[in-house]
Amino acid sequence: LEDGRPFFAYLPFQAVHIPVQAPQDFIDRYMGVYDTGWEQLRQDRLAKAVGLGVVGEGTEMVDMSTTQDWDALPDDRKRYEAKRMAVYGGMIEAMDFHIGRLIEHLKTTGQYENTLLIFTSDNGTEVSGPTDPGKVQAQIFLRNQGYTSEYETLGLKGSFNSISPSFASASASPLAFYKFYAGEGGLRVPLIIAGQSVLNKGELNHALSHVTDITPTILSLAGVKAPDGRFGGRPIEAMIGRDLMPIIRGDVERVYAEDETIGYPVVRNISPPDNKFYPWIFGMRKSMELMLTGNSMSGKEAVECGFANASFPKGELEESVLKVAINVAGVPHDVQQFNKRAIHRQMEIMGIRSGIRAGTEMQQLSMHTKSAKDFFKKIKEEGLTKALSDRDSKFGDYREGKNNKNSDG
Repeated sequence: LEDGRPFFAYLPFQAVHIPVQAPQDFIDRYMGVYDTGWEQLRQDRLAKAVGLGVVGEGTEMVDMSTTQDWDALPDDRKRYEAKRMAVYGGMIEAMDFHIGRLIEHLKTTGQYENTLLIFTSDNGTEVSGPTDPGKVQAQIFLRNQGYTSEYETLGLKGSFNSISPSFASASASPLAFYKFYAGEGGLRVPLIIAGQSVLNKGELNHALSHVTDITPTILSLAGVKAPDGRFGGRPIEAMIGRDLMPIIRGDVERVYAEDETIGYPVVRNISPPDNKFYPWIFGMRKSMELMLTGNSMSGKEAVECGFANASFPKGELEESVLKVAINVAGVPHDVQQFNKRAIHRQMEIMGIRSGIRAGTEMQQLSMHTKSAKDFFKKIKEEGLTKALSDRDSKFGDYREGKNNKNSDG
């Protein structure tokens, strides 16, 4: 800061990834807070979200099939589960505390008024915790990795703590599902942009955005043109995100539309995705093609394949989606609960849960192949841009796309 030049600071936090830990004084602040259980917490957070205007009046929630009956648990399990969540809350507050330290430093150094702050998360609530961590299998698994899970030291150094699907549903309230699932609770996360550069302060916007939009937005605010193909005398990867400032200013409602592409080029030299739902949507033939090529598709193509329900021109997107939402809202929520559950039951019968678990296993095994290791080595030695460009050059798409339908540049 002393040289007066603009600065960029990236501050990554462990919160609240596994293992969930926090200093004892932060944990103590939440002891007793969650004693009423996950069902009550999920309802309380819905009410709070409505009160803050995050969701509309009359918003209802589905009952998650993965949520246990809190009242049916013995008292010792309730006590333990409440502390698991207390550690979770403490870890989040510890993060808030240190963000506060940063803000105070910016104010002390006179930089706060001239700084843009961006906060987001990479996915929904982490849900890796066992339903019953007291089971022998869970204990053996932790001991083999050098961790403990005793109540008294839960959340401290050396302990392995994580919440189960029941409290994860409450944490994601009022959304459905959590990490590893393609529900809103797994995919939809907050993006908070604050600072003097933001004109519409305190405004809530529901437009789609992605983590790749952050850099173009920062460059736009700084008045810096994004590099085009080369920077510092060397080729670089083209940015694939969008500048969100038109949305922030209220000039447009969305920056993504039906001609956008979606794909998973990582299959070309690292691994398949962990959420292996392609066969249920595309069938075996199309799934095999996508997995063997890593090709992408446009919004219109996604509709034709059954990957999306509909695609619309950018100017019609908001109105068209709202019509669908109104129709969904027209069915009583207690009936909708069983309508959704009926489909979920069929998905279970079709083996989707086992399929997702198998996909995660295949992804992890693939990480240990020679090709994957060679690619990670190439990234380290030659840089990510060069590695991705070399990967996609033989296909002519993604980073190396030249105005073709598979380009995400």
